[in-house]
Amino acid sequence: MSSSIRYQSRSGAEMPTRQGWLALVGSAMAFVIGRLFAVRELYIIGAALFIALVAGVVVVALTRSRVSVERHIDAEVLVVGDRGRVTVRITPDGRSPAFELFEPVGAANQARLGVGALAGPGSAAYLIPTDHRGVIAVGPMRAEKTDVLGLARHRQVLAPVEHIRVAPRALPVVMPTLGTGKLGQQLMVLARRLGLDEFHSLRDYVPGDEMRSIHWKASARSEGFKVKQHSHSGLRRCIVVFDPTVREHDTPAQFESAVTATASIVVASEQAGLSTRFVCADAVDARGPSVVVNTLEYLAIVEPVRRTEARPRMERDPGDGLGLVIVVCTDRTAPAWAATRSLLDPTLTVVGAFTDPAAVHGPYDVAIPTEQHFLNGWRSLVGSTRALSA
Repeated sequence: MSSSIRYQSRSGAEMPTRQGWLALVGSAMAFVIGRLFAVRELYIIGAALFIALVAGVVVVALTRSRVSVERHIDAEVLVVGDRGRVTVRITPDGRSPAFELFEPVGAANQARLGVGALAGPGSAAYLIPTDHRGVIAVGPMRAEKTDVLGLARHRQVLAPVEHIRVAPRALPVVMPTLGTGKLGQQLMVLARRLGLDEFHSLRDYVPGDEMRSIHWKASARSEGFKVKQHSHSGLRRCIVVFDPTVREHDTPAQFESAVTATASIVVASEQAGLSTRFVCADAVDARGPSVVVNTLEYLAIVEPVRRTEARPRMERDPGDGLGLVIVVCTDRTAPAWAATRSLLDPTLTVVGAFTDPAAVHGPYDVAIPTEQHFLNGWRSLVGSTRALSA
């Protein structure tokens, strides 16, 4: 998420601080006790406290900050583990005295920035905690100015609340290539069976070559047989289907593992240059150049849903060429697993990524109860040797 919005400061209010209220109560008590016991010195003390409080209120009212602010969030999409940086650009309307800037960040954190006297534009920055995915409320941003004695405070709102989405991180995985790993070998067989290849060159015949691969015209012009070589077009598209439904005994950790696996596959598919599509029930069907951004923004806020009998409707993919349909769900009873049948055509291979290891039956299934299980299973499927111990 990248935002940069300018806000004009709103009028605030001058109020006593806690010490100011104590001074007011002390002033009143000094007047009362001084009157009861006819002690002139208490009158003087009470008057001094009251005058100091009034003077503090007047001072903060006259020296309040007159600024406009611009809040800028650097990243287009914040991801778990990133250093989310918020830059606040401050432009004074005239000469602005020193003040403090406060901004709540989430439910438990608050950014506090000291701003000196400004004769021209300035800036300050703070970091957003991104230890878990979700929505972080930032703001409202307010400026506070107190008097020297700390008896009075002027507080004004500079910017409203803004919500920032923190998306799940994408683990380092790669997409399969033809002929590599179990999945790559299956894709190679499928490409040959469907004839998804193109003529590349000629080579000399060697024993074992099929007779139908001989190029007879070229062989007639040479001393030996010539065999046609073909180059396979490779993987062209990837459809990632995410099912947010869970059963009663499924754990939050399993759901988070499924979210991370989904984000990892979508990002890897886009980085591999594949035509990528992300589908989640009836809520999301993202594709095109912004598919990664749209997917991560949705996965930042997705929550588990109790399983029902309803099946989501999915449109058949209009693309062509060799492709994968990767279904991320709990098990084979998940609604999306059955609904995926409507997407299939002869060029597509289905991969099941299940948070329940008991659901893994097929040769192209992966158990993803944890992130490490997902990494190991996926790397084994695509033929990568970089596996972690789960």
